[in-house]
Amino acid sequence: MFANSLGYFVFLAATLLVFYLLPRSCKTPMLLLASYGFYALIDWRMTLLLLSMTTLSYSFTQEMLRSEGRSAKGWKIAAILVPILTLTVFKYLGFFANSVSVLLNLPPDAIELHILLPAGISFYAFHCISYTMDAYRGKVDQDVSLGEYALYVAFFPKLLSGPIARPAEFIGQIRNWQRPDENLLSEGFGLILLGLLKKCVFADNFALATATYFSGMPTEGWLTAWISTFGFTLQLYFDFSGYSDIAIGSSLLFGLRLPQNFLRPYLSLDVQEFWRRWHISLSSWLRDYLYIPMGGNRGGELKTCRNLFLTMLIGGLWHGASWTFVVWGGIHGFLLVLLRFLRPKTKGVVPFWRKSFPARIFSGLVTFLCVSIAWVFFKASSFEQALAILRQMFHFGTTSPLPFTSFHWFLVILAAVGMVLEEFTGLFHRIINAPDLVRAFVAVLVLYALVFFHITDMQIPFLYFTF
Repeated sequence: MFANSLGYFVFLAATLLVFYLLPRSCKTPMLLLASYGFYALIDWRMTLLLLSMTTLSYSFTQEMLRSEGRSAKGWKIAAILVPILTLTVFKYLGFFANSVSVLLNLPPDAIELHILLPAGISFYAFHCISYTMDAYRGKVDQDVSLGEYALYVAFFPKLLSGPIARPAEFIGQIRNWQRPDENLLSEGFGLILLGLLKKCVFADNFALATATYFSGMPTEGWLTAWISTFGFTLQLYFDFSGYSDIAIGSSLLFGLRLPQNFLRPYLSLDVQEFWRRWHISLSSWLRDYLYIPMGGNRGGELKTCRNLFLTMLIGGLWHGASWTFVVWGGIHGFLLVLLRFLRPKTKGVVPFWRKSFPARIFSGLVTFLCVSIAWVFFKASSFEQALAILRQMFHFGTTSPLPFTSFHWFLVILAAVGMVLEEFTGLFHRIINAPDLVRAFVAVLVLYALVFFHITDMQIPFLYFTF
């Protein structure tokens, strides 16, 4: 049921058919049933966990809304602890146990836990927390039904890897549902095709090119190390943004809009801008539900830097139960803190890295370089592998066969041109709003690319399905 599989699109088509045949009063229950059915097709046991978390967090939140003062705060904490404890047990308990065994110098298998990691648990846990926090802040209607809430948590296009929707926006669309017009449907189909192009042609080919290098302890030369790292940098972007495009496009076919998740992040001029463009729904979630509640930029420069750094550490750990992800988050936290000291303290003053065109080009390249180096810890299976890759990257002189063919370099050039055109001309929406003949021609080109340039003998899962 991967979003790049035939099974997903058969399921999507069947769900759309039934959805539009039913009267409006039945659409929400039908979508909820379909979403749980979708999850059950992956592993029926996961539906029990999803149902339990949803029911408990909703019940505690409703008790919170009916209470006042300390009682309301107590129910809020209980509602938030439901997804947090569930996430801790299923995703982090083994990680903590392994860390304790290493700390105590115990044998590797002394504390060994085999716990199933439910698909998408990191995403629907955050949806549960969002609803409770927004309900406590008065940002969500108090009369939200269990069915509406359950659909908000489990809506199948976003269930496994987001985007992370806000409860008021999503539930408001359910309540005020309107049949999508031609423009919305055209955008939905266009995003699905774009997502498939990103995943099947770009991401999977970059993945295949770099798979050997990242499969073990690397021994190749410095240029191979850099190209393989850049290859993963591109693979991750096209893989995750491709999934997001498919999820958003699928939702538009139902008349429901999910939040934008990517905005050409590799064109960013600094790390702060990168996080405004990369996984936008997560970065805004971390800001609103973690950074600001911790104090945000209130309380002085030192506390602001502390809050920034801790937020990125937790964001890194959210991605995976491994210290390499914590280090990756720490690197971005350090870069964000460093950026605060480099920025002008006077409002309205343009930072030096944005003052001229050469400065913007240079700062963009430096940002891309820093982000790519940090991805080494995101990709590596261990500290040893990450450090080995970094040593190779800066051990100049040794050469080896390069992982990219002329086809991969063609994809790199095409990706760069496409990002720049989209950034400055809004290419995608120009095509969506173009005459039918132009749209049909572009769709045929994309389908041709999917048929002739995707990897036919394997199906590579989306990277964020493991989170």
